[in-house]
This record gives sequence, C-alpha cells and structure tokens, in this order.
Amino acid sequence: MNILMIRWNSISEPDIMAAFQEKGHTVTVFPYKIKDPDYDQQAVKLLPEELGKAAYDLVFTVDYFPIVARVCNAMHIYYVSWSVDCPVLQYYSKTLALPYNRVFLFDYAMYEEFAKENPTGVFYLPLGANTAHNDEVVASITEQDRVKFSSEVSFIGSTYEEKCKFNQLEGLSDYVRGYADAMLNAQLLVYGYNFLEDAMSDAFLQRFLEEAKLGGLAEDYRQDMRALVAQFYLGEKVTEQERLRLLKRLAGQFPVDMYTQSDVSKLTGIHNRGSAESRVEMPKIFHLSRINLNMTSKTIRTGLPQRFWDVLGAGGFLLSNMQAELPEFLEPGVDVETYGSFEECEQKIAYYLSHEEERAAIAKNGYEKTKQFYTYGHRVEQMIGMLV
Repeated sequence: MNILMIRWNSISEPDIMAAFQEKGHTVTVFPYKIKDPDYDQQAVKLLPEELGKAAYDLVFTVDYFPIVARVCNAMHIYYVSWSVDCPVLQYYSKTLALPYNRVFLFDYAMYEEFAKENPTGVFYLPLGANTAHNDEVVASITEQDRVKFSSEVSFIGSTYEEKCKFNQLEGLSDYVRGYADAMLNAQLLVYGYNFLEDAMSDAFLQRFLEEAKLGGLAEDYRQDMRALVAQFYLGEKVTEQERLRLLKRLAGQFPVDMYTQSDVSKLTGIHNRGSAESRVEMPKIFHLSRINLNMTSKTIRTGLPQRFWDVLGAGGFLLSNMQAELPEFLEPGVDVETYGSFEECEQKIAYYLSHEEERAAIAKNGYEKTKQFYTYGHRVEQMIGMLV
C-alpha cells in the first residue's frame, strides 16, 4: 500500500512508520504540520494537493484529526487513525461517522463508546512494541549507561498535577467538591473497573457543569458532557492522586527513581532524574531497572498504555496496576506482575527486589511473548487485515 502519513511528533510515530515499511508498504510523510485538528484551512488546501501527486491508498495519523477526515471523505480515500492517547476530545467530533474513516482504538471501553457512532468504521486494536529497535538499543548499552540508568525501582511519567484540569477549576461548592472527593477516593480502591461515569448522579453532573462554567462542545461535536466530566476532569484527578499517594508511600520504603518534568519536590525520598529521551534513553532505563512501575491513567479505562508495551519490549520487569484487558494478552506472575492495591504494590516490590531469579524470569517471559505476538509489526498486519 502507498500510505501518506501525517505526523504531529507523537513518540509512537517512528515505530508505526517502521512497522508499515517492514511489511512492505511505502510511507510518505506529509510535509505540513497541522496546527488545528478541526479547522486548519491550510491543511484543507495542501492535503488535496498532496493526494493528487500520487496514487495513495490511505492517509494515516496517530490519534484522530477531524479536518483530515473531512478532506479524505470528500476525496473518497480511506483515512486510517490509531489512538495512542485516551481521552482524545476529537473522537467526539461528528465527523467520526464519515464513511471513509477507519478508526482504530487501543482501549476496549473506548471502542465500545465510539463504535456505535460508526459501526463499520471503528475497530479495536491494542498497541504494541518495537522490539527490533529496542534490541539494538539494549545491545549498545555501555558501562557508563549502567551507572547512569540502573535503578532499583523506576517510574517514567508525570504526576499529572500540572496538567489536571480539575485543579484549574475555581468556585466549586463544598457539595460538588465533597461528591467528587467521595468518587475519587472510592475509585482509588478499585483496579480493573472504572466506574466514575456511572457513579455520577444527574444532579451532581448539572451542578458540576454550572459551577465549573462548562458549556457545550462545538456545534459539530457530540454533546456527551457526562463522559467529558468523567474522563477529562475526574479521571485525571484520580490519576494524579494515585500517583502522588503511591509514590509517597513507596519513597519511604524503597529507592525510587523518577523521570519526570513534574515538580516532585514535596515527595521526600523520590530521586528526580529529570526527563528521559524516548528513542534511546527510555529503552535503556526499562532494561536496566530492576522494577519498572506502571500506573495507568484512569482515563484509560480497560486498555494497556504504550508505556506498558515499551517496558516489556525492552526486556524490563514490569509491575503494573491491574487493567481489565491485561489477562487477555499476558499471564500475571509469569509474563508481568500486577497489583490491585497500594499494599500489594509495596509487597511485590519488596518480594521481587529479594527474589532476583523470579524477577529476571518474568522479565524474560514478558519480552519473549511481546516479541512473538505483540510487536507493531503484528498490529499493523492486523490493521491492514481489517481494512481489506
């Protein structure tokens, strides 16, 4: 296939492009970076010009751009997108229903939410790893790398404090804050099931929208305000609180290295190593950390995030919160280790730091299963198979 790829600097783009090329497809990168995913008029002008230069079979993006959907459907060419983020506001665009869309979503709950908007054009497709690239990086590890990147326990990611939309709200009443706190604290106790949307009463939702001064979405968007509040506000706040509370507990017991641009100065005992470059440094960190911690954002309701597969694909030992889809792909305790509470996370860190052979065996199993079944090459084959 001849593919026109529109890039916006997602860290997943190089791996997906390599997978397309590995499977024999030709990939051309669109030379213009879209500035507005909905209404970029320059894209409306330049994209048809580019599509007229060659016989493209499809246009591809990571995540979804309504403006691309409009152009591709007008020109009767397939627009293929694949989510790596959750939530993404643009999936609520009414353009999702356009007939030339082929939209792939990595989170099954997300798929169930949006498939009804376009039953023949929305598909479920989990993410994967680029083990070939990671193998090259791991083989290049030097003694200096071992000194620089080795950790007992490491976590790469944000605390969400700086990006949490809930934190930016002013003027919320005690009733709304109390109701929200009760839902957040209850959700923190439950892994494998996200109930935030179901737990909201109509009265709470209406008060929240009024006090937060949240109007409707754009006219060409589906007005699902319950989902918007649950995912973009409450879900982010639960993620923030889980990360802050768990990291604070772990820092008092274990040597924890964190790679982040978040302000973690209040987390006494956390060693902040700053940001980590994704293509070379992250695979080294994953491989050289005895325990890689994954705390999936609560906005990812059932699926496995990109970071999950990145750790396994670099041969790292992964201790992850339980997600509903995880047992469909990997066996807990054999290929990956999981926790369902803060206490269990603490217990398993202590156990695997003192049981090296078991830890190494699980890391090896997770890597080999990922390489055999769950690379981006495998996923791209599945994607193309669903298109034809």
